[in-house]
Amino acid sequence: MKNSISLLMFILLISLSVHSQTAPANSANVEDVIHERTQMMVQKINDGDHKSFASFFAEDATMKLTGTEAFTGREAIAEAHRPMTENGMQIEIESDEIFYNEDFVTETGSYKIFTADGEQVDYGDFMTLWKNIDGNWQIYRDVISSSGK
Repeated sequence: MKNSISLLMFILLISLSVHSQTAPANSANVEDVIHERTQMMVQKINDGDHKSFASFFAEDATMKLTGTEAFTGREAIAEAHRPMTENGMQIEIESDEIFYNEDFVTETGSYKIFTADGEQVDYGDFMTLWKNIDGNWQIYRDVISSSGK
């Protein structure tokens, strides 16, 4: 009985491992798509367009920024970024790692925020969970960890 349970656990672990490593048919493009979408988002903020920026988020997305309550929903996320765009702030994002399967992508990296005059006012790290919604990668969960600068 003990050997049967051990064998079943081993088979379960192997099957979960194989499933989690199964990449979508277009896996060669997943990282490129996420990098491209991230840079498009940066451009929307830098252009002062918080509503277009928020269009990269799922309707039921949640974003958590250091020191604030979570923002839930695309409209709330857009409004949270309005002050940045109204003040001409600029952002830079650098992706460090991307992990994925056919339904989700996890992206980690760092960011910097600058005033319209080019003064760096914040930097930190992020972890973003992208969700494949009808073939379109959208941000489902986003956690930002500010340096507090």
